[in-house]
Amino acid sequence: RAGIIFLRRQFQDNPVYKATFRRYIDYLIGRRFSLMWALEGTRSRSGKLLAPRFGMFRYVIDALHAHHADKLRFVPVSVVYDQITEVRDYAAEQQGDRKKPEGMTWMVRFLRRGTPRGRILIRLGEGVTLAGLDGAREPEQDPVPSLAFAVAEQMNSVTPITPIAIICLILLAAGDRALTWRELSRLVRAARAAIRRRGLELVDDAHLREPAVLRSHVHRLLETRVLIEHDDGLEPQFSIREGHHHEAAYYRNTAIHYFVMDAVVEISLLLALSDEAQQRRVVFESTASDIRHLLRLEFYFPRRSRFSEALESSALRRFGSLETLLAQDADTVRARVLRSVPVVGHGVFRSFVDAYAVVIDEWLGRDTPPTEGDRAAFVDHCLKSGRQRLRERRVFAAESVSKVLYETAFDWALAESARPADTNMLTRAPALLGDLDHALRTLRAAGDSPRGRAGP
Repeated sequence: RAGIIFLRRQFQDNPVYKATFRRYIDYLIGRRFSLMWALEGTRSRSGKLLAPRFGMFRYVIDALHAHHADKLRFVPVSVVYDQITEVRDYAAEQQGDRKKPEGMTWMVRFLRRGTPRGRILIRLGEGVTLAGLDGAREPEQDPVPSLAFAVAEQMNSVTPITPIAIICLILLAAGDRALTWRELSRLVRAARAAIRRRGLELVDDAHLREPAVLRSHVHRLLETRVLIEHDDGLEPQFSIREGHHHEAAYYRNTAIHYFVMDAVVEISLLLALSDEAQQRRVVFESTASDIRHLLRLEFYFPRRSRFSEALESSALRRFGSLETLLAQDADTVRARVLRSVPVVGHGVFRSFVDAYAVVIDEWLGRDTPPTEGDRAAFVDHCLKSGRQRLRERRVFAAESVSKVLYETAFDWALAESARPADTNMLTRAPALLGDLDHALRTLRAAGDSPRGRAGP
């Protein structure tokens, strides 16, 4: 009567269970009951929206067709928290620990740590109908992926940005370098201004200019031990507490999708400037396309048909006409990119590039490519490799040593290895990752410069 359906976590190999569940969904749709489910199939351990699972969408769509109910609406629901109690468990799982069962002991542990963690922010998208979707796709195209991605994109677009997400983005981008209060507040103000220009929702936007409001958000992160304050110098400084980078990355990732195209533009511009002016447009577009292909399982990039248009729009908003920009002197353009505020490429892509570099290096270093059956052992091997590289300073920060990131990179490599040799990206991925690493180091150096640390 509460509307909750209890079901097994896995039942792909149980045809009787699957058929029964499918019939039950048909029964509910036929009687116009509302349904709510997580389109990812589970809770995200990394903070960002994962790729949608198609199973429930397919069951529901089949039921809609059977009952001629194509005008029923799929309404995206975004739920964002200032902070959450379980984030320590998520961080532990990313570092290789087993998921703790959610029984009575889990509940007791949750209640013991259940001090208030701020607000729960709920936003609703406009919604998608099958009838509305039909005009936006080819007749022979499977409606399930189109619908699932349309819902996911709407969900991302209505997700509010929290001040805690911005603070964590800034401090994670700083790496092991602590920021003074003046540096942190300056960068938060710059991020706030950029968000306002784009018309995005920033929670507490009207009050975030006030130092007391920003200090209250920093204080919450200090209370939950995500941040640490260093007060033994000339002035207080703040950084991510050792061992808590995955928690900070979780909060950062709730808003990271808003900055992805800006990051693509920054990196593609920097790499295009090494070529002659007449070749820069080609290099810019090919680099952006390669980034999209490499990280397609991590982010909801614009569809291929709209990707070039989205690049142009992002570049125009930040730097003006792309055509005019690429025709200018390389040093002038480079200076414009590095002096723009805020520079986001390093903060957005660094951990993903480092994680994919580990997986692809280990993948290509094997005599026999891994298979699906090798997943668990291979990911565990990558965790060990990542920890070693982190100690050797070959990896920028601890949040890239992540089981979740390695598993997605494994899926990417597995999919690429199934493509013909002349069309997959595996063999040229190391060169691309090397180029991305160079661009990201350049962007980070701009943030570490005296101009990046100071300011009004």
